[in-house]
Amino acid sequence: MNSAAKNKRSVAAIVVVVVLVAAVVVLYFHRSRGGDEKVFSLEVTKIEPAPLGDSDVPPDQSLKADEYSNKGMPSLDRPWNPSDYLTCINVLGSCAENNIYSLPRYKSANSGAIFNRIVSVENFSQLEDKTRLIDVRIREVSEYIVNLNGVFVVYVKAGFRGKPFDSEVVEIMARLLNLNLIKAQLSDEALASTAKEDPSYALRKEGREAMKAGLFQIMMGAIRALTEHQYYRDSELIRLAGYIKDFAPPLMAEMTPDAKAQLITRIREIIQQEKKPGLKNALSELLDEVEKQPE
Repeated sequence: MNSAAKNKRSVAAIVVVVVLVAAVVVLYFHRSRGGDEKVFSLEVTKIEPAPLGDSDVPPDQSLKADEYSNKGMPSLDRPWNPSDYLTCINVLGSCAENNIYSLPRYKSANSGAIFNRIVSVENFSQLEDKTRLIDVRIREVSEYIVNLNGVFVVYVKAGFRGKPFDSEVVEIMARLLNLNLIKAQLSDEALASTAKEDPSYALRKEGREAMKAGLFQIMMGAIRALTEHQYYRDSELIRLAGYIKDFAPPLMAEMTPDAKAQLITRIREIIQQEKKPGLKNALSELLDEVEKQPE
């Protein structure tokens, strides 16, 4: 096989991975009818439970860092690679099977350091190293997204069995938004570095278009989550709105004008329906930010 054919085959494989990443996220979170905005949504039933209050915090029965280490958790002293996240999923699954409240927690005195490593941006720093092959970095970011999504699923499923882990879910969602932005930027980098006459150019362009469609679905799902008072306390919804506001400008820069318009329309609808002053203000700030983005 000549080098051009090998390159084309490699890029084709990466395009498939990018599409499958979007599919994994969409398939897991499309739990009821309604389309793309179910991504990240936790809605699973037409019976609406009462909104969460400040007292609806899962009890912190998490373990000490060394106890997780004894169960096989990767080291906290170094950035994690995609395989480390697979190991983490196994450890978390084992913990949740015995006691859902033993999962590592956000800002916990017991396990905060473990949770910080799970969502640390340091884990993904190698993706920005331009001395490494772009195809390798695209493959890695796709693996990070799939595997961190696996961690997300552990927390979501645990919350369905008890009190929702809204703080942890919000943090993981923020990191997934971050990773999808990195994926978009790497896709742009790959396309820009490929000559149009290169046999792989069309496949890279196809992958980039698939990525753009996935970004719209993910953003719409994150915005949808801002309406789900039954799964998030007000404080966590406000924090989530802040994260979406931070990532909206670069993510929307990758979207079509029609996709941007749909996001703005949806945010306006949610603001009209929202009655809580604090969240309404956070949503208004989000709307101001996304409306600044050029069409």
